[in-house]
Amino acid sequence: MATILALEIDLLGEESSSKKVERLFHLHRSAMKRDTIDALWKRQTATSPNALAAVLLSDSVIDAARKEIRRSSGFNPDLGDIRSVVVGSVIRPELL
Repeated sequence: MATILALEIDLLGEESSSKKVERLFHLHRSAMKRDTIDALWKRQTATSPNALAAVLLSDSVIDAARKEIRRSSGFNPDLGDIRSVVVGSVIRPELL
């Protein structure tokens, strides 16, 4: 499993000071008491590229894609064919 970065702050970067302060808040004692860093980490992991790739390859999403292809083109592709195209051409290999 890949390590997922929850918080990154470039103090010398181009980003505005207010954005940097927003991110630094998660390291403050009061934020630690309220587990804001945990909520941030959960949000980051839920929307990470690996998590989204898994969602795109789920049976329900592949089936929904098949139904949409059938509706728009009249062609009813095989689920395995759709999955192969998604794996081979849509999702970057390092996410699989």
